[in-house]
Amino acid sequence: MMKLNILNMGAFLRVVDACRGPVYRLLPDGTKTDICRRYEVQRELMQTYRQNGNALLLSLSAPVPSDYHAIVSYYAGDC
Repeated sequence: MMKLNILNMGAFLRVVDACRGPVYRLLPDGTKTDICRRYEVQRELMQTYRQNGNALLLSLSAPVPSDYHAIVSYYAGDC
């Protein structure tokens, strides 16, 4: 699991959509939703991101190791 504060949602979603496996958004109640190429869910995330002043805190899980690495590498380079 990783907790990320997303400051560039467009670039973040491009990285997520390039993943081979699912990328799950984890909610405090234990619910998980795949956000990889799920454009309806991504639109909702984008709306929340904009409402929060172009920042969004997300808890994510990426079961495919290369996907996890791609997301962490993006995040480290974006900060």
